[in-house]
Amino acid sequence: MSLTFHPLSLERQTEYKHRLKKCPQISSDYSFVNIWSWRDIYGLEWAWTDSLVFIRQNSPQVQYWAPIGPWQDQDWAAELSDLPSGICLTRIPSQLAELLTQQLPQRANLHPAPEHFDYLYDVQELIELRGNRFHKKKNLLNQFKRSYNFTYIPLTVEAVEKALTLQTEWCLWRDCEDSTTLEAENRAILTAFEDWNKLEDVFGGGLLS
Repeated sequence: MSLTFHPLSLERQTEYKHRLKKCPQISSDYSFVNIWSWRDIYGLEWAWTDSLVFIRQNSPQVQYWAPIGPWQDQDWAAELSDLPSGICLTRIPSQLAELLTQQLPQRANLHPAPEHFDYLYDVQELIELRGNRFHKKKNLLNQFKRSYNFTYIPLTVEAVEKALTLQTEWCLWRDCEDSTTLEAENRAILTAFEDWNKLEDVFGGGLLS
């Protein structure tokens, strides 16, 4: 069965999230909000099979991301046979990498990519900011509290309009156009904000001064 790739669509986000939940290990790269926000920058497309979603990146070069679905139930030799030979799979979570190594020991050649590792934070540590490790951050927080009279607000559709304005002003201040990385991140953020009311289960907050 050959794979047919199509542009991402909002109409299938619920179905995509259902497939994502079946992955034994979920990376933040694969949240629907993330792939939707970055779809134009990376030229992302997807192809659907009975149990998996394949994601293809077309820019700046063609690469294939990890298939989404119940990895443990797959015959990977068969599933990957529809992809071009000698392809590079990128952003592969460690549990899928182990499965591919077990099933395809002669074909899988793994290389760590620290730039794609997820950040993990301890919520309680960030709440308390105790010890020398967080000394500078706590000082900055206290300085902010002394300097501004602020209110926390949830990111409703109305608040997102303010966030869009702030993001645009910040990018002008940082000269995003002179940095490929910052410009790409800015485009992804703007996309998420512009489609905020169309994205499922997305939430956030802001400080209004």
